[in-house]
Amino acid sequence: MTDIVEQGRASGQFAAVDPMLLYLTTIWPIVVYLATAPIRTAVARVANVDVHRLDPRPLHPAHADAHRRALMPAPADPEPTGERS
Repeated sequence: MTDIVEQGRASGQFAAVDPMLLYLTTIWPIVVYLATAPIRTAVARVANVDVHRLDPRPLHPAHADAHRRALMPAPADPEPTGERS
């Protein structure tokens, strides 16, 4: 992850982000989802909830978009024109 972030920063494609925080925010939702499988199964059984309704796929685009925004470099400051605002 560090190498990927450093390469992206060096090429100007990534913002200055902490690779460890990026890693943790990437892996944490996956770990939580997998670790809570028994709880989701029990809740679905006891509460008569359709397990398919708990599908994580709808969250993937939002998760990917959050990472894209975190990695986007800040827009370049416009060149000064000499005008006062």
